[in-house]
Amino acid sequence: MIYPLYKKYLLKKTLKLCFFILLCFFLLYSIIDYSLHSQEFLKAKGLLWTDIFIYYAATFVKRLDLSLPFALLLSSISVLLSLGKHFEIIALQAGGLSKKALLRPFFQVAIIFSTLIILNFELVLPKSLNYIDNFEKNYYKKTRLEPSKKAAVHHYELEDSSLLIYTNYDSKTNELFDLFYYISIDHIWKIKKLKLSDGFALAHYAQEFQRDTLGNLNKTGDYPQRIFDTLPKKLSLGISIKDNIESQSLSKLFKPNNLHFNPVEKINRLKLTQLLFKLMISLLPILCVLSSAPFCLEFKRNVLPFKIYSIFLISFIFFFTLVDTCVIISETSRFSPWLVLLSPFIIIFSTFSWIYLKKCYYPK
Repeated sequence: MIYPLYKKYLLKKTLKLCFFILLCFFLLYSIIDYSLHSQEFLKAKGLLWTDIFIYYAATFVKRLDLSLPFALLLSSISVLLSLGKHFEIIALQAGGLSKKALLRPFFQVAIIFSTLIILNFELVLPKSLNYIDNFEKNYYKKTRLEPSKKAAVHHYELEDSSLLIYTNYDSKTNELFDLFYYISIDHIWKIKKLKLSDGFALAHYAQEFQRDTLGNLNKTGDYPQRIFDTLPKKLSLGISIKDNIESQSLSKLFKPNNLHFNPVEKINRLKLTQLLFKLMISLLPILCVLSSAPFCLEFKRNVLPFKIYSIFLISFIFFFTLVDTCVIISETSRFSPWLVLLSPFIIIFSTFSWIYLKKCYYPK
């Protein structure tokens, strides 16, 4: 089947404008950020131009969940307003083309962008965040990172799903300080210092806590020294709990244990929040087309493009502010992330779906 000419035209025009906007974002951000850190880059030893380019490419990938929907929103509004300005929409509708058929190429681009965001969350973003973290630690000023390090609580998740939660780590002596060895919700170790050696880990001033049949967590042991031979020899330490969870792929977050909300376990709440946030943001390109396209198709004599751009740009900013607020509430409160995150999104998506159906499927 030959692809209709109008679809090729709309797809080409929309994608061309999207890539132009994304390129402008990348160049503008790279130039501004490089001008702020050029002295640090020039003084750094062994830093190549390819490393700087990869760093800014990884930073761009980090913001892809924001830049792709934003570029699609601007390009779809621009293309539809341009069609209306030159009376091309009227000509297409006079030829028997319905509004829903006219908007089909825009939804195809939105589905492609949603797929790219999901693939980015799964394959590219975890590696990009790791590269950004290593690059900033090696080449940015240490004072930029010291405040967050002092205040952060770090954690490392072992293969058996147990956790090491600690405050300080000395890479020279391979020692952790002030930590909790979280085996399960019923079995926890509190350790003052843990020395990681070949074949075993030596704990100093360790206290063991276990939950009894009444549900109370009681201290069952106090040891000046205790050997743990189940811990690995080397750990990739220095990442805070929240940053570690945010850098995980969708496949790691999408596990049966993470889907059931437990208000007691903070890590479960953080993982479920990040999973729902990433799934919700991946649908944002579709929401951008669904919300803006019906209003751009209306034929009026005095169309004000500035007014349309302003309304949807403010709406886009408001939506991201609302999502960030819901994420903070979900991470810090005892309300279920299913309720906090999905409720506003379902309400907004349902409202614009009803408007779209009313204007495009059942016009007056």
